[in-house]
Amino acid sequence: MLPAPLPDDEDARLRALARYQILDTVPDREFDALTEIAAHILDMPIVLISIVAADRQWFKARHGLNVSETPRDVSFCGHAVAAKATLIVPDALADARFADNPLVTGDPHVRFYAGVPLQTPEGQALGTLCAIDRQPRELTAEHQRLLEMLARQAIALLALRRRSLELEAAELERKRLTEEIVAVLDHMPAMIGYWDKNLRNRHANKLYFQWFGLKPEVIRGMHIRDVIGEQMYALNLPRIEAALRGESQVFYREQVGPDGKLHYSQATYIPDFANGEVRGFFVMFIDITERRLIENALFAEKETARTTLGAITEAVITADAAGLVGYLNPVAEQLTGWSQAAAQGQPIAAVLALRAFSGQSEAELLRAAIAGTEPVAGKRTAWLLRRDGSQLAVEYTLSSLHGPEGESTGAVVVAHDVSEAREQAIRMTRLAYHDALTGLPNRLLLHDRLDQAVEDARRGHTRFAVVFIDLDAFKELSLALGEETADAVLRAVAQRLRASVRGSDTVSRFGGDEFVVLLSDVTDKASAAGQAAKLLDLMQEPLRVDELTVPASFSVGVSVFPDDDTDAAMLLTHAESAMQGAKRAGRNCLQVFDASAA
Repeated sequence: MLPAPLPDDEDARLRALARYQILDTVPDREFDALTEIAAHILDMPIVLISIVAADRQWFKARHGLNVSETPRDVSFCGHAVAAKATLIVPDALADARFADNPLVTGDPHVRFYAGVPLQTPEGQALGTLCAIDRQPRELTAEHQRLLEMLARQAIALLALRRRSLELEAAELERKRLTEEIVAVLDHMPAMIGYWDKNLRNRHANKLYFQWFGLKPEVIRGMHIRDVIGEQMYALNLPRIEAALRGESQVFYREQVGPDGKLHYSQATYIPDFANGEVRGFFVMFIDITERRLIENALFAEKETARTTLGAITEAVITADAAGLVGYLNPVAEQLTGWSQAAAQGQPIAAVLALRAFSGQSEAELLRAAIAGTEPVAGKRTAWLLRRDGSQLAVEYTLSSLHGPEGESTGAVVVAHDVSEAREQAIRMTRLAYHDALTGLPNRLLLHDRLDQAVEDARRGHTRFAVVFIDLDAFKELSLALGEETADAVLRAVAQRLRASVRGSDTVSRFGGDEFVVLLSDVTDKASAAGQAAKLLDLMQEPLRVDELTVPASFSVGVSVFPDDDTDAAMLLTHAESAMQGAKRAGRNCLQVFDASAA
């Protein structure tokens, strides 16, 4: 026995067979009639419509045979399916392919076989229409033609059945989709309907029924005027006519709802086109009462905020999560030099160009506040570079903005001009630490710098000198020249002292006619004495004051750190003591403190 080979397109054939859904179906009289006709015409005891599956042949219709299927590997039909051609076996015992086949040697004792493949329009052979005899015989050409004709009728029945199943499935799917669409539309929080070009209703969802108090079977087919009422129809008619011209419409309406309350709705009319013509339009009414109330509340809140921000004297600037400016109040416009229109959408670091007094940009602080990644600092002061290039000192605060989930949504900056206050503070600080007459550091600032000099010298293992200078006979000079001229003399002395020392040295007015100079970085007492002597020589030159030439003489005392002491106050005391010794010695004298003589 030679089993039938598999067709070259076996996988495609089996997929096609599955699409026909024919295997193991109940008998059909149309298929049974074909086998009866074939048996009568051909005078055959057995006629089958055989469907060849993956591992069996199953008989959709059978005449003269009791079994419903046989294995595929012993089937005659498998050979016809593989060849895709009519197979005629006059005597199976004389054919090497079938001589020992159990269907030949046993029941039903096949001797003659004629099978025509049942081929789909795509060319796959699903099975055969076959005629079987228990005696050897020949098949005339006319009988073969009739058998092939009946086979074509069988495949036509299969195709018809498949199409019927597809239509049934499509109808079921259509119904399912329709039910789903209706269910979705009925659960939509909007009135949704469809009106044809004659303004007759073709569909309305559940909310439509509830709103207008109409049942589904009543509203369908009604004219839109009868559904929505004459007044609303007249109001909406221009919109309806525009939709029927193919123009989509979106508009708003106030109307009393089923609950007797006033509702706000957003209405949409969408034209329905078919072959370029409008055959109706879809309608959707969304109740936006809650949204409208929220919008009104937000509008009122924004108006309140806008009025408030416009009235306050602080500059207010907001930025979104991308760091782009969203709002400037009028004070912020004046402060920055940017208008709201020009600033909107610009990076906030460009509009609010802040620089620390040290010169470092504050842009990183702005970015941190916008990102919400770091705690926002308290009040800060900085320079603000205005749009015209000028700058102001400002005090500002940063606050991060956050959304409902805690996400960063931007930042708000509140700032005000502190230029005048800063200048006033600088002036007050200067008055506190500087002599009003000469502009030199006063005694308070001198003590601070003296303490600092001690610390620096200790760290650096260096020396510095304290030079105490007294203007000789200043009281007599003041009585002789007058108070104003005496003050001018003190200013001239201060100016000459400033001009005679290095930038790292400090010249201060200690009080009355006394001055103290801190000479930094001296090598030893001799070096300190030498620098103080040079200073005295320069100071002895007559002073030019108000067209007067005023002779001047000075008494100078010097102490050195750490040779004479390591305490700032004691160094000043030693220098003053040395100055008193120089004064006793005569005019224009200099004395260096000597601890052994003190």
